[in-house]
Amino acid sequence: MTQNPPAMTKKQIDQLLGFLPLFEAPGFTPFLPKGEYNMTLPYVDAVMYFREVYVPICTEVHPYELLPEDAPGTEAGIGLYGSFATCTAMESASANQIRRLLRGCTRGEHFGFASTGDLIAEGVIQAALLRLHALRDNAPD
Repeated sequence: MTQNPPAMTKKQIDQLLGFLPLFEAPGFTPFLPKGEYNMTLPYVDAVMYFREVYVPICTEVHPYELLPEDAPGTEAGIGLYGSFATCTAMESASANQIRRLLRGCTRGEHFGFASTGDLIAEGVIQAALLRLHALRDNAPD
C-alpha cells in the first residue's frame, strides 16, 4: 500500500535542524557509558530530546509503507528501513522518506534491531538532517 502523508513543513524541518550542530560536534557520542540508561534507552539527554521532537513530526508516516517517491520495484515492509538507513540514501531522500526512517528508528528500538543512536553514530541522521536543510526552501510554511 502506498501512503500519501502531508508534506513536511519548514517549522518541522527547523525543529530537527537544531540538532545538527550538536550531532556533528567532534567527539559527540549518542550513547551513555556502558551499563547506564536514560529511561530504558542508553542515550545521552540530547538524543532523548531529539526523539521527543521527531516522534510527533513523524507520526503521519507509516514506517513500513511505500511513499509515492519510492523507486519502482521497492517493496513495502520492514526491509524499507534496512535498505534506506544509509548515508548514500539520504543524499536523494525526500522529507517524508526521512520521516519514515526516523519512525522506523522507534520501531527498531522497540524490537531491538536498530536505533536512533546507531544511526547517529554511523552519520546517517546527520546526512538526513543535511538533506532536510537542502529541501527546506521548497517545504510549505
